Amino acid sequence: MIRVKTSLDHKRIRRLVWLVLTVFVLLVYSLQSVAGSVHYSMLMRAYGTVSKPPVILESGTAGSSTIYTNRTSAKASVAAPAQTPTYYPNSYNVATGTYLSGGVPGSVETVDTNYFIARSVGSATSTTAYNPFGYSLLGNTTLVSGTTSDLVSNDGFYMQFRSYASVTSGQTLYSHQETTIVAGQTYYRLKLNSAENASGTTLSADAGTTTGRKLMGKFLYQLTGVSSVPTSTWTIYYRAYKGHVNVEAHCDVDILVRMSNGTIRSTVATHVANSGPLTTSYSTVLGTYAWTNYAVVDQTDYLEIDYYIEVTAVKAGYFVYLRIDDNSAGQTRATNIYLPSEYTSEVEFTGPSNTETWNQLVWTIDSSWTTASVTVTVQLYNYTGGGYPSSGNGYYSYTSSATANTDETKNQTININPTHFRNDTGYWKMKVKGVKATQTQFNFKADWIQFKPTYYNEYTVSTEFLFSSMTKNTPTQLNFTVVSEYDIANVSVTIQVWNYSLPSPGYVTSGQGYLTYTSTGTNVTKVLSINTSPQFYTSSGNAKIKVTGVKSTTTQFQQRVNQINLTYKYNSSSTYDYVLKVVNNVTDSWQVNLKVYGSATISRLSSLNISFHDGNSSNQIAVSGGSIVKSEGEPYNLPGGLGSTVYISISNLQATTADTSYLYVYLKIMAPNTSTYTLYVITFEIT
Repeated sequence: MIRVKTSLDHKRIRRLVWLVLTVFVLLVYSLQSVAGSVHYSMLMRAYGTVSKPPVILESGTAGSSTIYTNRTSAKASVAAPAQTPTYYPNSYNVATGTYLSGGVPGSVETVDTNYFIARSVGSATSTTAYNPFGYSLLGNTTLVSGTTSDLVSNDGFYMQFRSYASVTSGQTLYSHQETTIVAGQTYYRLKLNSAENASGTTLSADAGTTTGRKLMGKFLYQLTGVSSVPTSTWTIYYRAYKGHVNVEAHCDVDILVRMSNGTIRSTVATHVANSGPLTTSYSTVLGTYAWTNYAVVDQTDYLEIDYYIEVTAVKAGYFVYLRIDDNSAGQTRATNIYLPSEYTSEVEFTGPSNTETWNQLVWTIDSSWTTASVTVTVQLYNYTGGGYPSSGNGYYSYTSSATANTDETKNQTININPTHFRNDTGYWKMKVKGVKATQTQFNFKADWIQFKPTYYNEYTVSTEFLFSSMTKNTPTQLNFTVVSEYDIANVSVTIQVWNYSLPSPGYVTSGQGYLTYTSTGTNVTKVLSINTSPQFYTSSGNAKIKVTGVKSTTTQFQQRVNQINLTYKYNSSSTYDYVLKVVNNVTDSWQVNLKVYGSATISRLSSLNISFHDGNSSNQIAVSGGSIVKSEGEPYNLPGGLGSTVYISISNLQATTADTSYLYVYLKIMAPNTSTYTLYVITFEIT
């Protein structure tokens, strides 16, 4: 609030008058220039202190309103009735066919030379789809489950193939405190390239009684997906210390391969990777071991590293210690172990077909991978070229879904020399290869493979046009107008409106909202009127219509839509009772009235009344014929007492055109029998 106190000193009065006038002009200019986006109040006589506003504004139950800071300014928004608005689609979906040109609503607003154009696609053929009857495993790929009969349909039944290690590289096995049980025996876990993620565990052994090797812990890593562990020099790091200076000790390991039944398959090395001497505080010591190539016998086996500290001099009452899974210090680990860092799955599928003269070949594969983001290559064998192509027709590459086990359908249409991809008897081959840099073996899951040589003898184009952001008032009648043509004659055309009613929403197939005709080759105008239960054909301000053309022909054709609109008839109220509340926040009574101080785009308003009421009523502002005929209302009593309320309502609202109008209004609040008043700003927005 801006507060100004008057006095009887004439010079001060003159100065204050000029000051107030200047501030007032600047404020009014500011408010008008921002179309009511700045809200303020003015108190024309001062009180002793500022605590809370004596009168506040609150939201009403009609229209929509925004109450601003301190609840001394507000914005109320209402909509003027418009019984028959016309809407145009603002989005589309070419459900069958391909988009060529044009846009919405620009291409479908008027009958002119600007068309929305879609091209038909083949919808009927004279051929049969074929599926594989055999396969060959390439590289070291293995079959997990399924047969070629699982490739006939896209049904979630898979033929699965397991990848093989195609690249190995030096990697690190970290010693973790998590455990696993093998044949009833508990072991610690080795994790591949997974650093310690916990606060750590200390393993200890007695160094005060006897010398010798002290087993600190046994650690396992399962060799799933590992066919061999190539030759390399391992470096093993130990995070360890001894409890007393007189204790002498160092670290070393035993390396074994243990079967899943707990039996030792092979003792690879013992007492190797000897470290330097331990100190009396934690330090990271290391040793190396020259590993030689090991061919994995069974991928259910485990690589086992047993960590020891060998005590060569004792001190009664003291221990030696090995620290594992500690993310705050050097970590106990084995490095440069050559394990798989890339896996590959590669399968060749074979199948039959016919020897007809093809004008098109479509191959399709639906598949998934048990890991994410696999680099996939699909190739058809080119019998004329004598090999699998690396680009163009018969070649397709992509990266699989970022979500594992997500079925993806990929296809390719070959229109140039499709017969190059079969031999003289119709035999064909398809190769599918998936590669990923990973330490985890994965599976290729083939769900559906189809090889489809064809020629089309029927074409179809179908386009949905979608309306949105329409009025949500209940319609009394809907009229859809469609003006369209096709670049060939005698296309069978069907126009359908979507019915949103439950339990089975969808495009209608008969009755109102459904129409069929045969095209003539030039513009044809059709109107679909919906008079019975039209509310079923809109939902939350949305509607949609589908235009479909079908013709038995071997030639593609175009659907050319010139105009689509929807006239939307409804009944609506011109009264908003009430949009705001004026609420007394103190015990004093007040005189209130409304006064217009600015407006914008009101010439479209044929009538409008803004009134107070609380049992009685007072018309405060009136608009008629696009002009403000009453800009200020009479004072109206706001009774004393906390919570006393006067309501602001809008009635007799009518507009001639679609636009947005604004009235910028002061709510004047005056103490009875005084010259003290407060001005609150209210913006009325009429769409």
